[in-house]
Amino acid sequence: MIYILMPIFALLIAIGVFTLYIIASEFKPSPIEKSEIIRNSRDEKQNDILTVTSFNLGYCSLDKEQDFFLEGGTNTKRISRDNTFDNLISLTGIIKDLNSNNFNE
Repeated sequence: MIYILMPIFALLIAIGVFTLYIIASEFKPSPIEKSEIIRNSRDEKQNDILTVTSFNLGYCSLDKEQDFFLEGGTNTKRISRDNTFDNLISLTGIIKDLNSNNFNE
């Protein structure tokens, strides 16, 4: 039985390696590719500076008494639900103060 399965397994591995080689070696994009510019029909401000702010809200569950476990922290228990919501609310104030662009305008 093993004398039948080993050649089949070797053949399947060889086909897989050959397929991966062909896929990896055949794609050769040109150094510069042309792209089509699509414009919306509405009036857009082209010269405005756009600022985007991003926060990881998962850190709202940490407080000054906690420390992050990936940095060798020992007090990694979650704080209370109320403290987490307080941190989230204070974060919204920080986001408003940063004055990032509002996409709903």
